[in-house]
Amino acid sequence: DKGGVAEELSQPFSAVAKATEEALSKNGYGIRVTVRTDQKAVYVTERKMSQPASLEVPGFRNQYLVSLQVLAPNRTRLHIKAEFERMAQGNRILQASPEETAEIERRLIAEINRSLPGSKV
Repeated sequence: DKGGVAEELSQPFSAVAKATEEALSKNGYGIRVTVRTDQKAVYVTERKMSQPASLEVPGFRNQYLVSLQVLAPNRTRLHIKAEFERMAQGNRILQASPEETAEIERRLIAEINRSLPGSKV
């Protein structure tokens, strides 16, 4: 869990896991690897080029590592780490700034929050 953005949610683990899967699917991210127990879950998405309706700005590509951990019966820690790159002309890959990467990680957390039961959005 080094790097990335984390948030503690006042939701049960199973609800956060379901919301995570829904948010990733809704935004076109295939899940490459899933490891899930009754206390923790890890999702690794496939690398994706952004589309205009996606979480990212067009011209970027990224991949997520999402981890969930039970903290209490109705408390779950959500951690997002993105590998986020900019695409230049000629398909050259440029590293995104730490600020750009943190922003896309926060956007995914917001998207997962919107997918949770009782979300007002």
